[in-house]
Amino acid sequence: MSQLASYAEAASSHLQMMVFQGSDLWLGVANESTRRFPEAKAAYLREANASGDLAAFYALGIAEARDGRDAEAAKWLERARGLDSATSNVSFHLGRAYLKLGQAERALPLLEKAIARDPQSTPPRYARLQALQALGRQEEARTESGRNRDLLRQP
Repeated sequence: MSQLASYAEAASSHLQMMVFQGSDLWLGVANESTRRFPEAKAAYLREANASGDLAAFYALGIAEARDGRDAEAAKWLERARGLDSATSNVSFHLGRAYLKLGQAERALPLLEKAIARDPQSTPPRYARLQALQALGRQEEARTESGRNRDLLRQP
């Protein structure tokens, strides 16, 4: 009986010390919702380091971009690329980070991927326009500008 009791105590102690995967991710989300951005970023970083959760890398990348730390944003968003989807638009955010870092050539295919996912969305189209201008592709930039105008006119 004492062996069973000591096992139960050890298991209970272990559970109390254990940080459950995902808890810091949700703490970060809660902190973001209350505009406690430094605390959110710290929670995302803890989760990314502890679990390697792609959602934590994505959230951390978005947080770094919000803070204007585009090189850090790109680093984390690169690690989150496996999440790229309609709900986690890693390609758009990563492309925008590369664009801000002056890497338009690297940004362009990512922005085109974001546009292919949602052709009616203007933010990736505007970023693509900026990338095309930075690359000196003026005719394509004019065409993209016209598409943006048309989309903005739609009800």
